[in-house]
Amino acid sequence: MSVVATVRFESNDFSELTGQSTDGGDFSVASAAALAGTQYGGQFVVDDTNAMYGYVQLAANKSRIVARIYIDPNGLTMGNGESISFLFLLKSDGSTPAWRSRLYYSSGQYYIQSIIYNDAGGENVSTSSAITDDVHFVEVDLVIADNPGDNDGSATMYIDDSQETSQTGHDNDDRDVRYVVLGPLWGADGGTSGTFYLDELIVNDDGAHIGPLANVPAAMHSYRRRRVD
Repeated sequence: MSVVATVRFESNDFSELTGQSTDGGDFSVASAAALAGTQYGGQFVVDDTNAMYGYVQLAANKSRIVARIYIDPNGLTMGNGESISFLFLLKSDGSTPAWRSRLYYSSGQYYIQSIIYNDAGGENVSTSSAITDDVHFVEVDLVIADNPGDNDGSATMYIDDSQETSQTGHDNDDRDVRYVVLGPLWGADGGTSGTFYLDELIVNDDGAHIGPLANVPAAMHSYRRRRVD
């Protein structure tokens, strides 16, 4: 596997990040956020609608990215229909998203969606995958179209190693990835509050499936297989 970025927080600091915005310390490294048998993870305290995030700048633009991250909603309070975005893959200028995942809440249930962008900035939103209020890992395989006008870009999302969505046929050749961002880059909706955790981000550029962190007991992952179409 050709790994191009990792953010594990095991040094109990932000040293693996290229940069971060903590919103006055609301984004921090904490032992409570260790989600995969590790020592530390990323803790995000949502007490306003401000952005807080960390990012990694890759060494070069990438036309194929596989990224995996662990998440625990940790009882996050969210208003019905509200959402928070917690992982972005961005193109080389750092301002235009190529793909993002979204955590949202509806009728007492957390959901995750995959959102892929085309060259015109249009969003294609996947079906919604229900998750429990527990530790899960999310993985995406993002493919950028080969040439202008080609429609061979795609995004495949897995949750707890089960394929949940497959979005194909996208013209996204100018959305090659240079930045990986974790945390609510666009802030949170006004009715969202509490603390959630992210941990163990790993990114490769050769298309290799990542899966769970080695030696993590299966009991740590609350597997579910339900999609909402």
